Amino acid sequence: MQGLNRFFAAALGLLVGLAALPQAWAQSYPSKPVRLVTGFPGGGPTDLMARAIGEKLQAAWKQPVIVEARPGASGALAMEQLKAAPADGYSLLVAPTNTLAVNPHLFPKLGYDPLKDFTLIARVANIDNLLAVHSGVQARNLAELSALARSQPGLLTFGSPANGSQAHLAGEFLNQHFGVKMVHVPYKGIGPAMNDLLGGQISMMFVPVANSLSNLRAGKLRAVGIPARERNASVPDVPTFAEQGIPGFEAVTWFMLIGPAGLGAEVLDKLRADMAQAMRDPDLRERFQKFGAEPPAAGEDLAAFLRADLARWGQVVRAAGIKAD
Repeated sequence: MQGLNRFFAAALGLLVGLAALPQAWAQSYPSKPVRLVTGFPGGGPTDLMARAIGEKLQAAWKQPVIVEARPGASGALAMEQLKAAPADGYSLLVAPTNTLAVNPHLFPKLGYDPLKDFTLIARVANIDNLLAVHSGVQARNLAELSALARSQPGLLTFGSPANGSQAHLAGEFLNQHFGVKMVHVPYKGIGPAMNDLLGGQISMMFVPVANSLSNLRAGKLRAVGIPARERNASVPDVPTFAEQGIPGFEAVTWFMLIGPAGLGAEVLDKLRADMAQAMRDPDLRERFQKFGAEPPAAGEDLAAFLRADLARWGQVVRAAGIKAD
């Protein structure tokens, strides 16, 4: 009888130990270096954001956080590599809007599903864009821009950093909403596009607020609206699209921290808690503000948010017949 009791006691101890393993493993995470990947070249906002976040997490974890740029295929290459990585929390990625919400509509043979193949950890930042027109364009608001486009069919142009970029899709949305045909002019990067906008070679473009401030103040560009829920503190006099009669349309560039699908609940909770702590750091907020990024509201349903943005951009892509290069 005593032997049987010892057997049950040992079995109970084993079960208790096994039950404690996930919690103990989560408490020890991370116990080795973590890779934080971006799908775009160094020096851009995605890279700057990843490096700022990586420094804060590294300080909190006392483990190296290695930021790696793996550009290619509009960010798809890095996404496919993350999809194939072990779901252990040691491979993470900072993904912007296009990678998660636009690429699935542009590439019919895309090697990943944004909702099924990844764990959505946290939305880490938003960058507001505004619609800027060259100073010679006679429009000070969306109503005047619509009237001008109707009176001069095919003459107004809008630039973008690339075919299929968020700025391209936002311009096509305006075409659809106004019932006009402003001509899209794609560039290879925001720099060449901004140069032509300032030179008057193109009429308008959706640009990050931070990239346009000096030229707005100098009178070289004019802001006609912000496609965001609220006005931007850097340009408080510029009304939102909703305030000008176009509700429900947003072209905010957001960035999300993600991992492979199936990330354990304990590690996921720790990542979210540590990210929330990092986002409250005044130094991180100041670094983000230098390139126009702001932390989003906490506690949102990430899957619902992504589904809504996928639907929004999918409708624009289908209606405009946009194809990837």
